[in-house]
Amino acid sequence: MIADDCNFYSERGTLGHEISEILLRHWVKERELPHSLVESLRPARLMIQDPWDSAPYPEDKEPDVLDNALVYVNHCIDQVIKLDDPVSIRIEGRLTLNESPPIFGTVDFFATGKLAGEHVAVVSDAKFGSGVPHEKWTQG
Repeated sequence: MIADDCNFYSERGTLGHEISEILLRHWVKERELPHSLVESLRPARLMIQDPWDSAPYPEDKEPDVLDNALVYVNHCIDQVIKLDDPVSIRIEGRLTLNESPPIFGTVDFFATGKLAGEHVAVVSDAKFGSGVPHEKWTQG
């Protein structure tokens, strides 16, 4: 849910996380991402307002939250298919590490399994931008 006092960048990040979670949860359950599901999320595209310009990006250059979420989702899937059973996956889950003092927090994506006979954990955190458009940041 997007709060009323959010700015453009936090709205984009929240939407990207929500789309990613929908797609990952579907993949975990069905082990597929049907084209119809992906396309049903395409209306979630945001019209981007460039903070340094009064006009929105032309539609053909509009960054697409869904396309960015798919890059992240495919990365997570690629990591999981490398693991041998038993594989455990958590999406938007809380983790606690038994350290002193105890460490806890939430994780966007967490999977455990075996890789080459060793127990491994994969942690992936979705990022959808820092709030500084790359083109503006790199110009003179």
